[in-house]
Amino acid sequence: MRIDILVPVYVDMWNEGILKEAITSKAPDVDLRVTNLDGGVPSMESAYDVAIGARLVVEKAQQLEKEGSDGIIVYCFKDPALEACKEKLDIPVVGLRESSIALAGIIGDSISVITSRKYSVSYYSRALKDKVKSVTCLGIPVLEFLDYSRVEKALEERVAESVNIGCDVVVLGCGSILGVDFKRLEKTYGVSIIRPVAAAVAACDFLARNGLKQSRIAYPSPEIKEIK
Repeated sequence: MRIDILVPVYVDMWNEGILKEAITSKAPDVDLRVTNLDGGVPSMESAYDVAIGARLVVEKAQQLEKEGSDGIIVYCFKDPALEACKEKLDIPVVGLRESSIALAGIIGDSISVITSRKYSVSYYSRALKDKVKSVTCLGIPVLEFLDYSRVEKALEERVAESVNIGCDVVVLGCGSILGVDFKRLEKTYGVSIIRPVAAAVAACDFLARNGLKQSRIAYPSPEIKEIK
């Protein structure tokens, strides 16, 4: 079975880390592939970034389906063009945010989302509303996330703050938060940390393996129109 991880930016600096994390969550018979867009923006941190890349995400997802993909993960916590992909494609399409928040709701009652910068805090506060207790950020641009020690230090501070205000599960609000000792943080602060890559791989695997996909009642196929 083939699952494609579609990273909706044109830079591939996170691809190796994404695949390394994803492999730890996949079944032995799953072929994971990581693909980037051919254009758009280098990182998605604002609603504007999402708008710029949305059409490209749908086009690339359609291409992956034609090439034989059994399921697609839109690899950005903003779930860019996710609903459009669900409407257009006939294979399961899963977003990082939707799968992570759903899983967090199973194991906890008070969810904290920790993301990159203030742009994303505003975005997720609007999108999640009453679903989470807290949305906070590391204060680090996504393009600087390869500085793992800096990211881990900032993340530990946010995790401690989340626990202090009563959160019982932490969701990483960016798929590029990688290379961190999450087990150490969980043990130190007594809180579960949801990694988006693990949540999305598990969800997409389950759907594809069981012949399930997005409901055509919820996501009816779009009318074909002339596009100029």
